[in-house]
Amino acid sequence: MRELCVFARQNLGSDPPFSNLDLISCRNVLIYLSDSLQKRIMPIFHYSLNPTGFLLLGPAENIGQSANLFTLVERTSKIYAKKLTATRPTLSLTPSNYPTAKASDRGSAALTGRLPRSITSDGFNLQKQVDQLIANHYAPISVVTDDKMQVLHLRGAVDRYLRLVPGVANLNLFNLVREGLLIELRAAIYQAQRQEMPVSKDGLRLEAGDQPRMVNLQVIPFKVLTTEERRFLVLFTDATPPVSSPSPVDPSSPPGDLEQEIARLRQELAVAIQERVATQEYLQAVIQEQEYTNQDLKIANEEILSSNEELQSTNEELETAKEEIQTTNEELNTTNEELRSRNTQLHRVNNDLSNLLASINIPILMLTNDLRIRRFTPMAQRLFNFIPGDAGRPLSDIRANLNIPDLEPLLLEVLETLSVKELDVQTQGGIGTISASVPIAPAKIRLMARCWCSSILMP
Repeated sequence: MRELCVFARQNLGSDPPFSNLDLISCRNVLIYLSDSLQKRIMPIFHYSLNPTGFLLLGPAENIGQSANLFTLVERTSKIYAKKLTATRPTLSLTPSNYPTAKASDRGSAALTGRLPRSITSDGFNLQKQVDQLIANHYAPISVVTDDKMQVLHLRGAVDRYLRLVPGVANLNLFNLVREGLLIELRAAIYQAQRQEMPVSKDGLRLEAGDQPRMVNLQVIPFKVLTTEERRFLVLFTDATPPVSSPSPVDPSSPPGDLEQEIARLRQELAVAIQERVATQEYLQAVIQEQEYTNQDLKIANEEILSSNEELQSTNEELETAKEEIQTTNEELNTTNEELRSRNTQLHRVNNDLSNLLASINIPILMLTNDLRIRRFTPMAQRLFNFIPGDAGRPLSDIRANLNIPDLEPLLLEVLETLSVKELDVQTQGGIGTISASVPIAPAKIRLMARCWCSSILMP
């Protein structure tokens, strides 16, 4: 099993990947990487897999913006399948920094049973350690910053040029650098940003204790291969101390002394001009930053004003909607009051009608337009053999104690002609009179204009 496996230390973001893989299991790794690095790794995974390969991620991970490279197969287990793309994704790879043995070394090591001389059995890399020692002794003191001047890496005794200030920790290079180097360093960084090339400043005077020191600094811009972000390497070196200034020369001194004095004055003038140029560049950088800041503030102010106008407009709309809702609520309250009053009146009229029909000792039957039973008096209930549940039933379903074979045609004719019909009918107790008229008029049938009904009166 050990011979079938390959164990290797590999950087996912820069080392060349393995190829022709059927499955890549990368669980709970992407959650610790930035979005830019995840975007860089996904094409590498796509390149490593076979056309039918799968990618397995952790429960809290996803492919992000690489939906064109992978398709989701199983959501719960986060299994993705490789997509076949028309164009192969571009890969940006760099050689690995990990120590590797040459083929000849591996062969000799296999024959002799020993590791290469530069790498011992405990993993100690002699060459790397020697390089580190040489860098510590001969490499200049340096600082690496990002595009916003935040310190990312320090090398050497930087306390000679940088110092921490009391208060809240701030790793901005301009807050850490000593006062004598601030103006020139800012100007050099501004020039390096603008020209995209190294910039040097020599012969800078740094007050450190009783004796001042001369310092040379160099700013080297570069970009990170993986993220294309810009970085700055600032190198600090001590310059040769200046020659002590001679005493003022008398005009009667020899010509050689006058020439030395003129050379010294010219050198001081050149230094002054250089300082003036650095100051001008620094002021220009400050002015440009101030313009950028003012522009950002102006944009932010415009956005705030626009948001304020939108909020005012929204507030006005809400006020209008509130007034409309209040008006609608008042109208609904008025309508509810009217409905409540009408319901009360209707209830009273209904009670009066019910009491009136219950107190009349005359058989009265009220029908609808389709000859369904609507109301009847107690006398009509006994005459027609009604029960309280017959309300709403067709009149033809009721067997009455009357011998009226053409009662329904008669009622329909009354409804059509709005005329009063009277006829004599035979009952079990004798002969009576039946009338079709409007209610209120005794012994007659009356048809109402809005609610068509029929009433039958038996004496």
